[in-house]
Amino acid sequence: MDFSELYEAIKSDDQQAINNSVTKLFPVLMSYLRVNMHADSEDAKDCIQQALLHTTEKIREDKIRNPSKLYYYLIRSCKNIYLRMNTYTNISIEDNNKDYAIDPPKQLDELLDEEKQRILSHCLEQLDPNHRDFINYWFENPDIDASSVARHFDISLSNAWTRKHRIIKILNKCYEKNSHK
Repeated sequence: MDFSELYEAIKSDDQQAINNSVTKLFPVLMSYLRVNMHADSEDAKDCIQQALLHTTEKIREDKIRNPSKLYYYLIRSCKNIYLRMNTYTNISIEDNNKDYAIDPPKQLDELLDEEKQRILSHCLEQLDPNHRDFINYWFENPDIDASSVARHFDISLSNAWTRKHRIIKILNKCYEKNSHK
């Protein structure tokens, strides 16, 4: 996706173009929050909406001037909003109900994490070897930029982004299908 389209649409207040860009961007951000942050669908949607509103304000205030950084800004915003949301929720429960607050058993958290990992491993095994190698490279190098990945796999930058998002979409579908069994 060309983020300069979204950037220009926001700058020119072209609502139709904004809607079209957000429609393309929403599943990408949703996949990031679901896979990387383990957010549930509702929390992910809330985070994305807040991130998009915040980003729109920053663009209109001319505080974001580089459309090429928009994707990273949105990802970071979604991540930070999600982390703040979870921190606030945990603090408010503890502060308001100190006498009744009970920490969930660690064994349950560990079992749930193991189950998520098992499902993700199963989904990764379902990918063809090229896709599995490609997405594993991203998982093993989470801070790497897309141009480095493109060079590593000898593909174009746009092809690297497209592949990544297609694979994440496949993994999300597989995860959703297998997590409700």
